[in-house]
Amino acid sequence: MHITDSSTERQLHRERREVLQQLEDWLEAPMLVLGFAWLAPLVVELAWGLSPSLETFGTVIWIIFILDFAIKFILAPARSFTSRTTG
Repeated sequence: MHITDSSTERQLHRERREVLQQLEDWLEAPMLVLGFAWLAPLVVELAWGLSPSLETFGTVIWIIFILDFAIKFILAPARSFTSRTTG
């Protein structure tokens, strides 16, 4: 049976939060720009339909959004259901 030291676990959570915060700070502006850039293919698609190049552009943006979410999800410290408060 493996017993983890609570101070080591807290340190790991703290480090993960710090890395996650640094990543969010670093990616905030580029992801915002991508969000607005994604609007162009969306408007074109709704109005006239997409060309293959715009469709590829939109797909690449979606892949970047998904990767961003996955990396942040992996880095996020685990949450315990018992530690949540309701109110």
